[in-house]
Amino acid sequence: MGMDRDLILRDFLPGDLPGAGEIACRLWGDETGFIPCYMKQTLYEYLVRYYYVPDSPFSCAVTCRGELCAFLLAATGKHSTDNADLWLREKLSAGERELFEVYKAYLDGNKYAEEKLLQKNEVLLLLFCSIQKGCGALLMEEFQRRCLNNGLESMLLWTDDTCDFQWYQRNSFTEVARFRTDPALPGRSLTTFMFRKKIGL
Repeated sequence: MGMDRDLILRDFLPGDLPGAGEIACRLWGDETGFIPCYMKQTLYEYLVRYYYVPDSPFSCAVTCRGELCAFLLAATGKHSTDNADLWLREKLSAGERELFEVYKAYLDGNKYAEEKLLQKNEVLLLLFCSIQKGCGALLMEEFQRRCLNNGLESMLLWTDDTCDFQWYQRNSFTEVARFRTDPALPGRSLTTFMFRKKIGL
């Protein structure tokens, strides 16, 4: 079965960052009740920027009639979040920054735990979002093709119990770690899951 002609699969571009933030906010905006509504779009664009690694050959996107509807961010090795942090500091007041520091500490804790588990010839699947049926599978297939072309053997990712972590268990991912998240988000007791999967089409 061929790809819908309205869908275009391509590299993830810097210009996609705001739209990707809107998608992330639409999917997960209800999970961050400690952030005022007017700041949520900024928070989720920060999330995308946190995981965006410029020039990574593994990040890709799908548009439908010119609108971003799905994206996947991935990279090998450790990555800096300095550009994302600078972007955020320039957009917020001092009081607003304090709320975001809590969220950054949560992301950092999971990032460092993930990097400790990273193996040779492995890619980090950093962020994966879709708001249109069928695009997730399309992105995953393209992502694995790019990984194989670059000699990578497996992928590693983290998620938590605000997401459908059981999807990974049902789709041949192996759970390699599970722990109570510290620091966690205010008012939430969270469990982080780390999953690994061998790459293959």
